[in-house]
Amino acid sequence: MTTMVPSMSSRRFLKWLNLSFADKALEREFIEYYVQGALRVSQILMLIGAFAYYSTFISDYTMDPPTGHENHIIRGIFAFPVMISCTAIFFWKKTHKFYEIIVTVYYIIPCITSCYIYSNMNIGFEHSTLGFILLLMAANLTFTVRLKYTLFISIFALSAMIFSYIYADNASSGWLYISLKYLLTAVLFSSISAHLREGNARTRFLTERAIVDSQARNDDLLYAMMPRNVAQRVQAGETNIADSLGEVTIIFANITGVRDPNKTLRLSDRVRGLNQLFSAFDVEAERYNVEKIKTMDGCYMAIAGLSPKNTTSDHTEDTANFALAVRAIMKKWGHSLGISVNFRIGIHVGPIVAGIIGVQRLRFDCWGDSVNIASRLESSAENGNIYISESTYWRLKQKFLIESVGDIELKGVGNTAAYRLGNRFDEKTFISFLEKHSFAQKAT
Repeated sequence: MTTMVPSMSSRRFLKWLNLSFADKALEREFIEYYVQGALRVSQILMLIGAFAYYSTFISDYTMDPPTGHENHIIRGIFAFPVMISCTAIFFWKKTHKFYEIIVTVYYIIPCITSCYIYSNMNIGFEHSTLGFILLLMAANLTFTVRLKYTLFISIFALSAMIFSYIYADNASSGWLYISLKYLLTAVLFSSISAHLREGNARTRFLTERAIVDSQARNDDLLYAMMPRNVAQRVQAGETNIADSLGEVTIIFANITGVRDPNKTLRLSDRVRGLNQLFSAFDVEAERYNVEKIKTMDGCYMAIAGLSPKNTTSDHTEDTANFALAVRAIMKKWGHSLGISVNFRIGIHVGPIVAGIIGVQRLRFDCWGDSVNIASRLESSAENGNIYISESTYWRLKQKFLIESVGDIELKGVGNTAAYRLGNRFDEKTFISFLEKHSFAQKAT
């Protein structure tokens, strides 16, 4: 059995005809983009074209009153209302997705009408070529449809003219060859024009899409580096950002040690596990309206109350909930890897100064005694415990189980009253960490 293989030239021609993207979702997105751009032009040109087409009967009537009167009837009673109706349809949003189909139908109707008129005029086919060429020109100038629709309109016009010429009684011999020659030339140029227009539109679409995606990635990166309200100020061009905030809640969560009894956990597993751990912290920070400031080795620093993201909740209570979530996550992380994790957490409420430092590599950071106190509380906490300051205690004592640790010596601060944060008094249910967060299993 012989298999027919397309020639190289035929494959090139089919490739030339097919401009569609392989990704169907991307193709649908492009069609919407293309149609929206075409509509803006078509709506204006349709109105101009309708009145221009109707007004030509004046010159026809001046040069040849009988013919001008007939043209006035054709244009005024039939063509002009159809053009105005199509223009009105294009202003109706529900029809926008059918734009190219409506345009195709819109040109099929005058094409069929022209065939009927030329078939019934005494010397109709001596002038028919100009009429069909003008239709194709109007299709390309007024409506920027894609190549496949332009080809369909062109082939239909060509077929309709041949069909009407064959079955018309007034067709003079020789005019079919002349008409076909000029009409095929018009089809060729209209197809090339449509191909170039659509190809350029696809290139422009991909370029604009890449720019938007790049901007979105830049925005996401900027929002990950700093609070959203600060990032928006940076995007607006503000350079010197340093805000004094009267009261925020600072938390430091530090992994102080990882003990692997069986020595089965590779270094790469530890790094991958730490990334999963901090990613889980990020999820809970978003949940409890806490802004991550930075990570340093195994230490995670965050602050609540930096921005008015959620004014209905108390930022200190949010931070305490976040701390309990972090504690549960770290315990599960260690259990899933078969290791023992040592960690400490410190929380303090107080004023800070927050702002942007750097020029080429922007970094958001916070300064002040409150930051130092929270950090010292974390470094003074016992393994697996959450230490809070006295200012934090007064904000949380009605809702959490808290016990006094007594005065402890904080480096650079002095004797400070410290408290150990326990669970909530109420029966509020936290996230089911065993179901929500999935960590790497023990390395083999």
